[in-house]
Amino acid sequence: MKFAKQIAAKLGYKLQRKQDVQWGTNLIDDLDRIISRTDARMVFDVGANVGQSTGWMRGAFPQAHIHCFEPVRNTFEKLEQRARGVRDVSCHLLALGAEEKGGVMYTDPQGDRSTRNSFILCPEENVVQQEPEEVQVTTLDLFCRSNRIDNISFLKLDVEGYELEMLRGADLMLSSQKISMIYCEASLLPERRTQVFLGQLMEVFQQYRYELVGIYGQEFNQLRGRVEFANVLFWCSPTQKGKR
Repeated sequence: MKFAKQIAAKLGYKLQRKQDVQWGTNLIDDLDRIISRTDARMVFDVGANVGQSTGWMRGAFPQAHIHCFEPVRNTFEKLEQRARGVRDVSCHLLALGAEEKGGVMYTDPQGDRSTRNSFILCPEENVVQQEPEEVQVTTLDLFCRSNRIDNISFLKLDVEGYELEMLRGADLMLSSQKISMIYCEASLLPERRTQVFLGQLMEVFQQYRYELVGIYGQEFNQLRGRVEFANVLFWCSPTQKGKR
């Protein structure tokens, strides 16, 4: 083992036993510590964009049905094309929010920065033009009721600052703790507009007895010498179910 570690170090790698890897190093490793991934049956990808996450989620949850939500038509068409041929994936031309309504999203007309499509207009962003597009919004609670979905094993959110609105529309599923894990973006700076401050997310999730169990992909700003952004994992452990 020592020799293998020396060889790995010379090649620029670090060799560790899986059980020795610290929390927050690898999302999949941490999921394995929490649940049996093969038992997961329902996964939601909210803000799926063109399906960048579909591949790894299909591999991470081999027995789950994946519902992908993307409200911007041009981006949705790319998502549909990418998901074609991937088993047990459903794509929905929808946004999830606090209520069922029509909404307006601001999009990149060239499509080069479709990951920045947002309900929040941010003129300070380095985008040539942000074009409004009317989209359809429903709530997670209504979607689950209409589609007879009782439990969600893994909920991934990437909605560019709209997370709190979306969570308001998931009150029934969250309060009954029918969502096991939530994985989302979080800002470590309260002034960012297109990412929700981690403190706000923690306050919301703690009301529902969800705990922060992992921080991943930290974005370090070298010029300012600080971490500004990360992905975070919240979990409702079996010991917390039923408590409010």
